[in-house]
Amino acid sequence: MKGLFAENVRYVRAAGSAVLGLATLPGVLHEVEPYFCSREDHTVYLFELLVLFLPLLTAASVCAVALGIALQQNRWIAVMREERRHRSISTWEDLRLCLPGIRYWFLGHSLAGELPRSSHWLPWGMIAGAALYWITGLVIGPLNPIPFCALAVSAGCWLGAGRRIADVPMERREWLGWLGLLIAFLLVTLPGYLLYYETQHEIWRETRLLQNIGVPVNRGELKQFLNRGGAPNAEFGALVNRCRNFPLPMSTMEYFASPESGRRKLKACLAGKEYRADFLPPESLIASGESLKYPRPIPDGLLIDPGFRSESYLIAAARCYSLRIIAALEEQNGQEAMRLFRLMTRFLDLIPESDFLLEALAVQGIESIRCDTIGALLGSGLLNDAQLREVADSNRGRLDRLRASFHGGRRGTAYLSLELLPALAVPYPDVLLVLRLNVQNYIGPEIRDGTLEFLFRGNTPLFPTLPCLWTETVQQQDRLLAMRHLRIVTEYLDHPEKWSPAADEALKRELADAKWYQEPFVGRNPFFGRDQLLRAETRCRMTELALQVERYRRGKGRLPETLEELGTPLPVDALSGEAIRFTHMARVFRHENERIVPIDFPGWQLSAPGENYRMPPKFQKEWRRDTFTVLTEWPAPAPPEPNQLRPPCNSDTD
Repeated sequence: MKGLFAENVRYVRAAGSAVLGLATLPGVLHEVEPYFCSREDHTVYLFELLVLFLPLLTAASVCAVALGIALQQNRWIAVMREERRHRSISTWEDLRLCLPGIRYWFLGHSLAGELPRSSHWLPWGMIAGAALYWITGLVIGPLNPIPFCALAVSAGCWLGAGRRIADVPMERREWLGWLGLLIAFLLVTLPGYLLYYETQHEIWRETRLLQNIGVPVNRGELKQFLNRGGAPNAEFGALVNRCRNFPLPMSTMEYFASPESGRRKLKACLAGKEYRADFLPPESLIASGESLKYPRPIPDGLLIDPGFRSESYLIAAARCYSLRIIAALEEQNGQEAMRLFRLMTRFLDLIPESDFLLEALAVQGIESIRCDTIGALLGSGLLNDAQLREVADSNRGRLDRLRASFHGGRRGTAYLSLELLPALAVPYPDVLLVLRLNVQNYIGPEIRDGTLEFLFRGNTPLFPTLPCLWTETVQQQDRLLAMRHLRIVTEYLDHPEKWSPAADEALKRELADAKWYQEPFVGRNPFFGRDQLLRAETRCRMTELALQVERYRRGKGRLPETLEELGTPLPVDALSGEAIRFTHMARVFRHENERIVPIDFPGWQLSAPGENYRMPPKFQKEWRRDTFTVLTEWPAPAPPEPNQLRPPCNSDTD
């Protein structure tokens, strides 16, 4: 019995050390990860997934320890019977030791009979702790603190009873071993809890900083954020929901590039019953002057889909207005064209500040549609001087509106990332859910795996249990880092005067240590939407410049040979800083049979690099430029049918 007791002591001490080692491993991996993993190496994925699943490995190891202690107890009973009663354990007794529940009763009576009355509480404490471990592990969860405390009590009572039965005093060497285990436990847990709660405090501070820059941080603030421009318009919401799957009409440039057959088909659609039912009702909403704000429901679960439905409708409605204006111009009906233009401008003014970035991109697209429409009005020759001044007046303040929409959209999108960060940290089933949704590009109801729910339940963020302590501490630090990145990006994009290539590179270096599973939500491209905003600003600048060109033409009776003849400071491309190009020819492009064919019209055109910016020279193509097009022959001549088009040149189609 003395030899077996010493073996039990070594087993429990070694098992405790192994559990502490597994519990500390997430923190160790977090520190060594930069030395072994690079962003291009898939090893980082294995490291991160290992950190996520280490709590389960630790819980499984504790379960194995509990089973090992049970086997040690069975051996102990057998040896004790041989030494104390000089007989082997019977088959029936051996069977009782293998049956859950019954073995506890048999162990208690067997050990209590070998102990003095004052120590009878030890076997029953051992049994109560073991029973509590298995029951709470199954009912509450394997990661709850109670099972681990219960197993520790059970193991302590077991060793106490064995020491008294075997009459083995605690030697100095054993004292040092238990003291070393206690010190290791304190070194593992105390720094972990201190760092965990310190990180939570830093998260609280970071949350306040996000609030200070206008980012909503909870559902209440989100509702206030969504309603900042007024209450949602139920009538507009019903209109969007009814026709949200309506096909998007062609753009102004697509209309000009269409042959006569395509134009006739479009005009028939514009006059059709469905178009009139879907896109004439906004005129009554415009007359009421109410904000065209889409009612956006906020679910209780993850806000993965905030309801991006109104954007496509707004773009479709703006295109319909633009195409109706062109149809009026082709009929030489300038009064109707101006009436529709006033409605279109009023319609755009009633669109509230964007709630999310995709809405901001839609607003920028709508502004481009408006600029194309102004180009058509200028080229038609139907505007008198008063109407030209009216168009110019309607163009004022567009840049401020675009920027306000972009910043509002950035803040709403920042909230979406902010809400997902806790799910990317704990509980672990949410991590796997979000990763699965991201990989599959799935948008819909949340999916839960019953096995994962059971295995990962029981932990509490208020007081993490030992297996989860360092994993959650690491995850909290990652969450804090992601929140800081989110704030830095938002603050940077709030100050356009600070935008520069050098500042962009500095921001990229700041964000280089983002975790791989956070990138899709915190911002794999932190500048997403900014280039589109600058391109929309360039279109507004080209519109202002085009109005100056039209005034010059009316005053001089001809177009300027170069923009310098205007005699005013010339705007530049907001994205690249390059000069805006002016040509005495209007060129549009048509997609046909996977080719891009240029079509030239009488007129003039302003253009900027557009999509060519940031592209290598060999990928810079003419059709990627942003343009402001003015056709001077009305009705605009229709290009030939597709089978009559000339073969495209390589410079146009590559």
